[in-house]
Amino acid sequence: MKAGRFIDTSNRVSFNFEGRQMEGFSGDTIATALWRAGTKTLSRSFKYHRRRGLLSLSGADANTLMDIDDHPNAQADRTPIAPNMVVRPRHYLGTLENDKMAILGQFSRFLPPGFYYKAFFKPRGIWSKWEPLIRNLAGLGVVNQTATPSHIEKAHDFCDVAIIGGGPAGLSAALTAARAGKSVRLLDKNPLLGGSLNWRPDESGDGERLLASVEAETGIKVLLQCDVTGVFEDNLIVATQPNCAWRLRAEQIIYSTGARELPAVFTGNDLPGVMLVSAALRLAFLYDLACGKRAVILASCSADADAARALTNYGVSITAILNLAAKDAPWAAQLTADGFDVRHNVTVFTATGTQSVSGANAIIDGTQEKFSCDCVLMNAGSIPASELPAAIGITFPYDDVLCRPVIEHAALAGAVHNRPSLSAAIADGAEAMNGGTRPPADTTPSPASAVLWDGKGKAFVDFDEDLQPRDLDDAIDEGFDDIQLLKRYTTAGMGPAQGKLTNIHAARHLAQRLNCAVSMVGQVTARPPAAAETLAQLAGEEHPIKRTVLHGQHTHLSAQFMPASAWLRPAYYIGAEKESLAVRQHIGMIDISTLGKMQITGPDAAVLLERLYTGKFQKQAVGAVRYALMLDESGIITDDGVVARLDEERFWVTTTTGNADAIYRQMLLWCARWQLRVDVVNMTSAYAAINLAGPEAPPLLEKIAGQSININYMKTAEINLQGIPAILLRVGFVGEKGYEIHLPMGHMRNLWKELLPHAQPFGVEAQRLLRLEKGHVIVGQDTDGLTTPLEADMAWSLGRDKDFYLGQRALEIHRQRGIHRQLRGFTITACWRNRLNEADLVLDDKGHAVGHVTSVSYSPTLDCMVGLAYASPQTPRDSGDLRIRTASGEIMQAQVRLLPFYDPKGERQQ
Repeated sequence: MKAGRFIDTSNRVSFNFEGRQMEGFSGDTIATALWRAGTKTLSRSFKYHRRRGLLSLSGADANTLMDIDDHPNAQADRTPIAPNMVVRPRHYLGTLENDKMAILGQFSRFLPPGFYYKAFFKPRGIWSKWEPLIRNLAGLGVVNQTATPSHIEKAHDFCDVAIIGGGPAGLSAALTAARAGKSVRLLDKNPLLGGSLNWRPDESGDGERLLASVEAETGIKVLLQCDVTGVFEDNLIVATQPNCAWRLRAEQIIYSTGARELPAVFTGNDLPGVMLVSAALRLAFLYDLACGKRAVILASCSADADAARALTNYGVSITAILNLAAKDAPWAAQLTADGFDVRHNVTVFTATGTQSVSGANAIIDGTQEKFSCDCVLMNAGSIPASELPAAIGITFPYDDVLCRPVIEHAALAGAVHNRPSLSAAIADGAEAMNGGTRPPADTTPSPASAVLWDGKGKAFVDFDEDLQPRDLDDAIDEGFDDIQLLKRYTTAGMGPAQGKLTNIHAARHLAQRLNCAVSMVGQVTARPPAAAETLAQLAGEEHPIKRTVLHGQHTHLSAQFMPASAWLRPAYYIGAEKESLAVRQHIGMIDISTLGKMQITGPDAAVLLERLYTGKFQKQAVGAVRYALMLDESGIITDDGVVARLDEERFWVTTTTGNADAIYRQMLLWCARWQLRVDVVNMTSAYAAINLAGPEAPPLLEKIAGQSININYMKTAEINLQGIPAILLRVGFVGEKGYEIHLPMGHMRNLWKELLPHAQPFGVEAQRLLRLEKGHVIVGQDTDGLTTPLEADMAWSLGRDKDFYLGQRALEIHRQRGIHRQLRGFTITACWRNRLNEADLVLDDKGHAVGHVTSVSYSPTLDCMVGLAYASPQTPRDSGDLRIRTASGEIMQAQVRLLPFYDPKGERQQ
C-alpha cells in the first residue's frame, strides 16, 4: 500500500503550538504533525490530568481536543494544519509536559462518581465560591470574545439517494444508484474518498477499481470533509463542511457509516502510545508515520492479522500478538505459521511507562511475562458506528452470541450492517440499492470482554471522564443499577466523544454485576449531534432584511429603526412618549404592513377558523371583526390577531408580524388533514396597512376618503378609497378610535403622504406603550413557549361551549392540573423609571422567584410606571402588592391594578 495518502511532502507548513513553532506537511492534522515532531502527549485528562495521546485518529475520542486560533474545543486529529495557526492544548496548569494539576491523580479515592452532587453545596451558599475554581479546573475551551465572527455558508440540496459514508459499501451503493439513473449525494468526513480503502490492506485490488469507477461516474456528487451531524424526519440530513452547513433532503438514505474498534481496559490503557489498531494503520498509510518501533498488538479478528502484516511491511517490529479471541481462530494459526509470536489465554495486561509506553506486562496461561515495546495497539472487538441510524429509530440490539450490537436493516450497508470484509461490504452496498439478497453477515463472535485489568493501578472505561471499572462499581453499589441511571450518575458516555468507544463497556460491566445477559441491560439513546458543531455552523441563515413599502417615507422622517422578526420597523420618530400623547390627544398613524394577512375563502372557511382558533367564527356576522387566539396541540399560545368576515365564504385574518409564514403553513396543513374545501392565500406581501388612531381619526379619514364612513367598533367594511379598493377594520389595540386601512401595496405611499400633514407618525415603542396602558398582551413578549391562556389571564378568549378547537383537550388538562403563575397588571411611581425593566423577578413572601416582569414602561398619560408581570395565581387582580427584585438587586413594592390601566370602560375606542 502507498504510505502517506493524505499528505504532500513537498509542501511544509509551519504553525504555533504552546508558544513553539512546529512544522508538518500539507495534509497533516495537528495531531499527526505533533506526532511527526515527537510530541506524543496531546492533552491532559478531565479529572486526574493524566497524559493523553492518540487513540483513534478518527475523531471518536476527546484526547486531542485543543483551542485552535479563535475556535475552542476543536479535534486536533481531524483539523488540518494551516500556516501560522495558533494551537493551545487544554487541561493543564503550567505546561503540557509538566502539569502542576497532575497531583490530582493521587487523590482519586476522594473523587468517586457523584462526588460533585454531594460536595460543594454545604454550608448553604458555598457553591458560589467553589464554582469558579471547578470551572477553571474543568479545562473548558476559552472563547475569544474579541474574535471576528466567522460566516458559514448555508446550502440546501435534494436528491434521490443520499449515502452517508464513502467507504467500500458506500462507494458500491453510490455507483449502483447512479447507474440506475438516480441523483446521488455521497457524504464522507475524510479529505479523500475510500474510507478504509485508504489504510486497510487490499490485495485483491477490488477497492481501487471501485473507487476509480465512482470517480468517473458523473451522476454522483461527492461532499468531502463533510460531517453528518443528524438525520431527522422526512429524510432531512444536516451536515457540515469547514465553510458550509448543508440541509439535504433525500428520497432514500443509505447508512454506510462503518464500525469502530473497541479499546481494551487494562492498567495504563491511556498512556500515550496506546492506540487502536486502526489508528496505527491510519498513521502509516494516511500520514506516513510509524506508531512506534516495537509494537504489542491485542488482536481479536482477521483484520488485525492483516494489520500486523501491513505494519511489519511498513517497518514496525511486532513484538507479540496477544489473541483476545478463540484460541483456535484460523487467522491466529496463520500468523503463527507466518512467524509471528502469537499468545493466547491472556487474562491481565499492563502498559508501563511514565511519559509514554516503554513496555508491557501480561499474565498468559497464569504466567507473568514482560514485553519490550514502545506502543500498544488494541482491538477488543468492533461495534457499528450506529449513532446516525439509531437517532432515527433504527435499534441495534446486543447479540449475546456475537457479543456486539447487530441488526438487519434495508437502510444499512457494510460494516455497520455486520459485513466488515471488503467483498461483503461491496456486495452489501450494491444490494442495498438493488433490493436483492444481501451477502451473509459476519458470524464470528467478538471477545465477550475487553477487560484485562487485575484491579491494580488505573484502567479506564471512559477516557473523556476518567472513569474506571471501580467507579462503575461504586455507582452500582449506591443503587444506580439501570443503564440510564448509571450513565447519568457516573457521566459515562457524556463527555465530548459521547461514549462512541466506551458505552458498550459500561453496559457489559453492568450486566456482569447484575449477573444477566448484556442484551437485558439495554443501551443508552443516541441523540444528535453525532459530530461536533460550531456556533457559526448552527447559526441561522442571514435572511434579507424585509422593508415595508413605506420604508423610504420613514427614513425621510429620520425614524430610528428596530428589527421585528425579519422586518425593519420604525422604533420611534420624535420619541415614544411624545408620539403616544399625540395619539391620545389628537391623531397618529403607524405602518403595520408587517402584520400577516390571510384571505380565506370557500364553503368551509368558517369551519377552518372555528377549529384553528379558540373563539367562535361559524356564526360570526358578515361585517364583524373578532379577536382570534391560536394554540398548538399542547394548549400553548402561538399567535393572535383578528378575523374579519367580509362575506359568507370570505374572511380576512391578521397574524403577528413574526408568525405570518408559520401560520400560513399551519393553515395549509390543517386544511389538508381535515380535507376542508378552503382556499388560503397569503396576502402579506401584496397588501400594505396602516393604523390611523386617535380622537381625531374619524373626521380625517372621511376627509381623505371624500365620503361618510360609519363603521362601528369591531366592524369591517370594504370601500373605495379614492378609487382604490380598501379593507377597513375598526379596532382598538391602542385604546383610541382606530382604523386599520389595508390597501394593495402599490397605493399605500400616496395615502401615507396625504395623511402625513394631519397625523403624527408613531413607531413600535409608542404602540407597545399604548397597548400596555390598555393591558393588551403581545404574543412572544408577554407569553413564551410554555404559556397557556389560563396563565396569560385570557380565559375570556376561550369558547368554552365549543365542541373542538386546536389545543382544547390539552388546555383542559392544564386546567385540571392547576396553574402556578398568572399575568397581573401593576403600577409603581415614576421614580423607578430606568431602574425597573423587563425580566426583573417577582418574589413571594419568602423571597423566592414566582414570576417575572414581561412589559413595563413609563406612561406619560398616567404619570406612573405601568407593567405586566407573572405572579402567583392567588394574587388578586385588582389589589395588593408585588415584590419585584431588579437586576441590580433592589427590592421594590408595586401595586397590583385591574386591567386596563387606561379608559377601563373602553369608551374612547368605541
